[in-house]
Amino acid sequence: MTVCYDLRFPELYQNLTFKQNAQILLVPAAFTKTTGEAHWEILLRARAIETQCYVARVPSSWASLLA
Repeated sequence: MTVCYDLRFPELYQNLTFKQNAQILLVPAAFTKTTGEAHWEILLRARAIETQCYVARVPSSWASLLA
């Protein structure tokens, strides 16, 4: 599991996928509607394409359940 800021660093996701064999990546975030549409969706898709891995976005209200 990573956090929304980590989406800006593709190397992290490539390491998780190719070196640590992750198959599903969980990314909790607390973006506003406008910011989410402008950044979050695009970055999530980019990480999924680069790693050929499932990327699950988790609303911030659910993040406390995963801790």
